[in-house]
Amino acid sequence: MAGHLAGAIRSLALTIGVRRVVIGGGVAAAGSALLDPVRSHIARDRAASPLVQAALGDATVELLSPTEAPGARGAATIARNRIGLPQREGVGER
Repeated sequence: MAGHLAGAIRSLALTIGVRRVVIGGGVAAAGSALLDPVRSHIARDRAASPLVQAALGDATVELLSPTEAPGARGAATIARNRIGLPQREGVGER
């Protein structure tokens, strides 16, 4: 699973320049058992390819607390951006 997730993250970075990936929902409860292998795969990809290294740059992968509602947070951030409201401290920053 970690290899597939790392591949999806790599693809996002290569195609649309994602710099921060936050994994939420039930899968986030796996904690370091998920996050460590994903980061390992990404590190290997970076080391193996100058293109991947350039595309990923300083991109990060983080876990949202499994008690948070990632869909609601994302929707609120998108709505704020679309209507031109400034980001509040901590909103959309995790």
